[in-house]
Amino acid sequence: MKEEKLCESLKTILERTDSSTRFGLMESALMAKQFDFVKTFCNPDQSWNLSQIHPEYTNEFVPALLFSLICNHECDLQTVQFLCENYQFDINILTGRKQMSLLQASLQYGDLDMATYLISRGADPKAGMQNRCYFDVLTHAPKTTSLIERFEFMHNLDIPIDRSALTYAIYNMEKDSAEVIKWLVTHGGFAGSSDKEGDILEDIVQAIMREEIFSTDIWLEKIKALLDSGFSPNPIIGRDYNHSEISLLNHVALHKRNGCKRAEKVENLLKEYSEK
Repeated sequence: MKEEKLCESLKTILERTDSSTRFGLMESALMAKQFDFVKTFCNPDQSWNLSQIHPEYTNEFVPALLFSLICNHECDLQTVQFLCENYQFDINILTGRKQMSLLQASLQYGDLDMATYLISRGADPKAGMQNRCYFDVLTHAPKTTSLIERFEFMHNLDIPIDRSALTYAIYNMEKDSAEVIKWLVTHGGFAGSSDKEGDILEDIVQAIMREEIFSTDIWLEKIKALLDSGFSPNPIIGRDYNHSEISLLNHVALHKRNGCKRAEKVENLLKEYSEK
């Protein structure tokens, strides 16, 4: 009897509130796993059906609701299955401010079980493909996730690897950065471009000399990860006033002569790889 009265009260609330409030109610109900509530108040046979809960009708309402839950880390496989199995909507529709697919949202914000399930329902990895998928994983994926496992999953879907992810891993990541750098360089084909390699290694050397962002040891681990992945240990990074080439080792040696003790560690590492 109490549940019937509660349902009647909630029905009255839904009928008298605007679409954004109704959307919020459905979102809260799903976060609380109140699936019976959602079924009752998203019932197309009722006068206050889904088309009234959101003005864009079911095909846009359900993906928008699911997208919001995934991006706020308030969604799991059970919730995804519930919505997919109870409502008809285009699994590849693009939604949210970035116009992303639900599969992309699950890869960046959700988990791989969720992504696997969406693919089984017909989700297309190429639908609304973003330019910085791997970068977004680095910046948004749950902290408990395995980045390499997620990258492997995406790579198997032929999602192209963006250089912005490598840039982020080098200049912003501390924990697990060496492992991520190795994977991105190896699978993204970023080694072999001497100009870019020189620019990146020179930037790291400058950061070490100025003691910026990370400790010297962490920067050295990043350099080692790049060299292990195929970067040249002594690229040409510029020319002097006489137009003679300046190598990275020459540049580091100059810092060493000027009394920078950290330069010696960098020099030793670069020479070790140059001699291999």
